[in-house]
Amino acid sequence: MAKIKKEDYLELRVKGSTRKEAAKKLGTSKQSLETYWFGKWGIKNDASEEVEIARYKELRTEKKQEVPGTQPTTEIKAETTTPSAPIEPEKPAPAQQQIEAIPTLPVQLTQEQADALRLVLQIKQPDEIVLHHSSTFIVTRERWRDELDPLNVLSMDEMIRALYFGFEAVKTPEELLIQEFENAEARFGAHSGVAFRTGLQIATDILGHKVVGINA
Repeated sequence: MAKIKKEDYLELRVKGSTRKEAAKKLGTSKQSLETYWFGKWGIKNDASEEVEIARYKELRTEKKQEVPGTQPTTEIKAETTTPSAPIEPEKPAPAQQQIEAIPTLPVQLTQEQADALRLVLQIKQPDEIVLHHSSTFIVTRERWRDELDPLNVLSMDEMIRALYFGFEAVKTPEELLIQEFENAEARFGAHSGVAFRTGLQIATDILGHKVVGINA
């Protein structure tokens, strides 16, 4: 059996090939991939494959942004007088040391999404969550229910990056407006606070936005 490299398979998948198409280009069959090579590469299921593809895509992006080190040249001129000690060219630092690693920014979620994800992480492993989330879009098209409902709006890419690279909760514009509305008196005093609140209500009405707690 011809040896197939895991990186070659992942490269084809990143470029948009289906599993069957990738198998054909690598000179094997989809069945051989799933029954032999996936086990050899440690790919356990569809969710595990999605994680491997996401990791490979991230690594591929980082490699493209690396700048290879240049080798300096030192010219030594011959002298007719007493020869001096040989000059050794300075060795360049490895490219990996010259370039700082590009940090991966956490995924920004709403407070409800962040709370739901923290809740489900208490009972499921990341690969199990990815598998379930992929099923909601691809296989059964079921939804996260009850307090986990906010997760339904996350794409597969957002879910994978949130689980493996981190996430943080950010306030929505409506939440920020409510926060300013509620803290108006503490910031500006009783009289000015009333004027500030009235201004927010007028502004939201003009813009056609209804925000519960302000003008709705």
